[in-house]
Amino acid sequence: MDRVDSEGEASVSVLGRPSRLAAVEQARLLLSASPVPLDRLARLVAVGGHAPIGAITLLDAHREYLVAGHGVHRGDQPASASLCQYVINADLPLVIEDVDRPGGPPVPDAVRAAGVASYAGYPVYLAGAAVGVVCVADQAPRRWTTVELNAVGDAASVVTAMLAEHEAAHEIAPAAWFEFDPAMRDATRGRAFLNALLGSLDTAVVACDENGRLILFNRQMRKISGELDYTTPDQWPGRHNTYHSDGRPMRTEELPLMRALNGEHLQSARMLIRSDGEPDRYYLCNGRQLRSDDGEVLGAVMAVHEVTEMVRSSRFKDCEVAVARVLEGDPPPNEAGGEVLDLVVGTLGWPWAELWLCEGKGNDLRRCATASLSPEGHATGNPPAPGHALARSAFERGRLVWARDDSATGPRPTLAVPIRSAERVLGVLTLFADRVGDPPEHLERLVTGVAAHIGMYLERRRVAELTQALAHSKDEYIGLVGHEMRTPLTSICAYTDLVLEDPELDDDLRGMLAVVQRNAGTLRGIIANLLDLAAYDSGQARVQLNPTDVADLVRTAVEAAVARTAAARAAGPIDDTWTGRGAPPAITAEIDAGIRVDADAPRLRQVVDILIGNALTYTPGTGSVVVRLGTAGRQAVLDVVDTGIGIPPNERPKLFGRFFRGRAAKGAGVPGSGLGLAISRAIVEAHEGTLELLDRPAPGSTFRVRLPLA
Repeated sequence: MDRVDSEGEASVSVLGRPSRLAAVEQARLLLSASPVPLDRLARLVAVGGHAPIGAITLLDAHREYLVAGHGVHRGDQPASASLCQYVINADLPLVIEDVDRPGGPPVPDAVRAAGVASYAGYPVYLAGAAVGVVCVADQAPRRWTTVELNAVGDAASVVTAMLAEHEAAHEIAPAAWFEFDPAMRDATRGRAFLNALLGSLDTAVVACDENGRLILFNRQMRKISGELDYTTPDQWPGRHNTYHSDGRPMRTEELPLMRALNGEHLQSARMLIRSDGEPDRYYLCNGRQLRSDDGEVLGAVMAVHEVTEMVRSSRFKDCEVAVARVLEGDPPPNEAGGEVLDLVVGTLGWPWAELWLCEGKGNDLRRCATASLSPEGHATGNPPAPGHALARSAFERGRLVWARDDSATGPRPTLAVPIRSAERVLGVLTLFADRVGDPPEHLERLVTGVAAHIGMYLERRRVAELTQALAHSKDEYIGLVGHEMRTPLTSICAYTDLVLEDPELDDDLRGMLAVVQRNAGTLRGIIANLLDLAAYDSGQARVQLNPTDVADLVRTAVEAAVARTAAARAAGPIDDTWTGRGAPPAITAEIDAGIRVDADAPRLRQVVDILIGNALTYTPGTGSVVVRLGTAGRQAVLDVVDTGIGIPPNERPKLFGRFFRGRAAKGAGVPGSGLGLAISRAIVEAHEGTLELLDRPAPGSTFRVRLPLA
């Protein structure tokens, strides 16, 4: 059963009670500078409550502030949007097992939108007032056990005790620092106490008075900004190396503490600190203005958290991802090198970078790309003196090299990293800096990673070039062999034809010569197909396009095929196998008239004959072959459909390759060269068309040709 001590909506008089609001303000400042890892406490609360969500919040009259959370994907929100308002109003725990169960308090829409279905919250106290809540929540209705509720209640007690300790320490909290009178500020006892309190904090804390004069700062803040004194804002320029996260210097009014003093509520404001000879450091600042009970501005306080490692990791990761994206597009090396170097100098803020690549067998290095940053931080292309000596050193050593460039503008650190393949060094990436903003080991990891991406890119291009060269060599070899074989075959065929014309030739010799004639003709056809393929692949083949009645062309091809099947049927009985030893199947045509395309008619007829011939060859005598011709949009569509053996899925990707023949065809001894479909696709693509095998259920196959209409 849900347990709630509330009459429904939270009372404004409770949430807005001045004494409670003062305690909330005090609690916020205490927790913002607390050395206790509150996010870890929130996670422990969630674990103890066996819940996916755990949170520690503070509520004033209008807002709920998220101090720490586990599984929480939001920030601060209106108090009216939270169930924690009822805990504060009733000053008692609130346990809800199902938000949809009648009898509980009204559930805000924001709670339902977040998917919360059950909730348990316990109040946190400071100065006798309920200032916040420790709570757990689940996305499904549930019955909270006593052990789970005790875990939440104990966590609330821990936070309450932590706040009480600070309150008990002479009743001094950050919100009261500025209530000391001048005598107290200078008093030894008061100063000693404040120094001890601030020195015990792991978080950097700084505060100023209403005029912006620094009056409180701890040991951690001194580590960030160096020796601080009690300066006023007009004395700060030139004394604090504070920058925006993008490297732009901050003006006095842009400093986080001044923004807080001017009334801005800072949450995770970014700040960059640069010191000579030290790596850049990044910080997040949380700060706010401090006011007295009557509204007078007393000053501002700010807590500073270092996030250098997180920012650096994010920058370097983004750089590597961007480099990988550039290189996966496979642009030319000069273009790719320029884009990659722009990314590297932009990420590191280094003024100059070079990409050197090895050329030829003599290991000569050529600078193929450069990039630099202008004073405004934009990539430019104005090259200084090239770093050939540094690149050569890294190339010959095969390892990363640090050096110092003593140029006219003063000493500058330089870095060169070799670009490697599995077997050799392909080039060198060199960088020049006017200052090093990141630790050397981090820089080395980034630049080495970028060099590895470049190495893989160069290897991919090398493999692609070798593959292309191999294909070109293969085409040249096929052309050479084809021409060398064509001449003797022509002589064989000519002399065979001449001998067969002798009327006195005996029958046995005539039969043997007929076999020679037939097989020589087959070889001539294979050689012609190979030469055609080589010509199409090299771009040397040209189709002679003319207006063509493709319907008439297909009809003529079908009639010729019908005549061949009729002759085969007359030669013997139907064999219900598809091996070609018996009569072929029946063939029918469904041809729309008047379809015209721009085509090389003899070549297109060759394609139609090949497709129909394959269908007849691989279809049993009891099967059928249908040839359809129609249009779809601005295309002529030719389908050759058979009820034959079909094409197994594992063979389809290789179907249009040279010399490919299916396992079943080879096993049955069906003759063929495996070139028909390869040359058919080459011819169709030369007509700016497509040839494909449709994915249709068995039995049989459907080959489709698409050609643009005239």
